[in-house]
Amino acid sequence: TSNDDDVPPAAAAMAAGSHLLGFSDEILLHILSHVPSTDLVLNVRRTCRKLAALCLDKSLTHTVLLQKDYEASEDKVKQLVKEIGREIQQLD
Repeated sequence: TSNDDDVPPAAAAMAAGSHLLGFSDEILLHILSHVPSTDLVLNVRRTCRKLAALCLDKSLTHTVLLQKDYEASEDKVKQLVKEIGREIQQLD
């Protein structure tokens, strides 16, 4: 038999049926705000309809910061601009 105290909280939540997409849009947007823009548009957006809609939220696409510690290839940046260029108000 197993002891419930031995189960990590994340595993217990998954066992209870919790899922990332069960979080509110506000929390998901906060989480997504920490994901580089190229990954949001080129990868995360393609996982499901809910994340596709959230990844195009103006709070995430208004300002695109290409961070120094995260290098995106020139091709990925071109694809990013091609896909959401009209939404971008500031590109750094």
